Amino acid sequence: MEDLTVYKVHRWLFWAMIITFGFITYLNFSEIVSQFIAFIFALPFWFMLTAGVLITFLILNLVVQGQEKIEELEEVVWEERRAVVGLERRFRLARQDPAALSSASFKRFCADVLRHLGYEKIQSVPDQIRGVDWQVTGSGGAQLFVACASGNEERLRGEVHQLYYEMLKRGIASGMLITPGYINQEMERWAKSLGVVCLNSKKATHIAYHFIENG
Repeated sequence: MEDLTVYKVHRWLFWAMIITFGFITYLNFSEIVSQFIAFIFALPFWFMLTAGVLITFLILNLVVQGQEKIEELEEVVWEERRAVVGLERRFRLARQDPAALSSASFKRFCADVLRHLGYEKIQSVPDQIRGVDWQVTGSGGAQLFVACASGNEERLRGEVHQLYYEMLKRGIASGMLITPGYINQEMERWAKSLGVVCLNSKKATHIAYHFIENG
C-alpha cells in the first residue's frame, strides 16, 4: 500500500514538473511561438500575394502572345485573300471579251484594268460629272479622270471632248479613255494633246504603269 502511494506521488510530481517546464518554456518563448503560429496562418495570404500575382502575370502574358499569333494569322489570311482576289481579277481580264460586255460590266472591267496598271484608289464619280466613270488617284496624289466607252471614232472623239471638258471644269490635269475597240494613231495624238491617254482594253493589261504616269 505504501509503494502504491509513493508511485502516485512520483507520477504527480512528474506531471507537475512537465507542466511547470511547459509553462516556463511558454513564458520564455511565447513570442517565438506566437510568431511561428502567425507565420503558419499567414502562409495562404503570402501565397495569394506572390504565387497568385505570378500566375496572373503568366496568364496575361499567354493571352498577349495568343493575341499576337492571332494577328499574325489574320495578316497571313488577309495577304492570301488579296492574292486570291488578284488571281481572280487577272482571270477575268484574260477570259472576258470587253467588246461583248454590257456598259456596267465594261465599267467594272475597266476598274480591273486600272488595278492591273497599278492604281489602287479607284472611286466612282457623282452623276453630275458626265462622261466620267472613275476618279483615280495616282502616285504622288495626282488625280485622274477615266471614261469607259465603246463605239466608232466619232463617238470616241465626243467622249474625249466630254472628258476634257470635265477635266477643265474640275481642275483635273490628266484623263484616260478605255475602249474595247481599235484606236488609230491620229486620234491617240489628238487626245494626248488634251491630256487624255487612249487605251485599248485588250492591250491595256500589257502597258507599263510608268507609261500612263509619264503620258
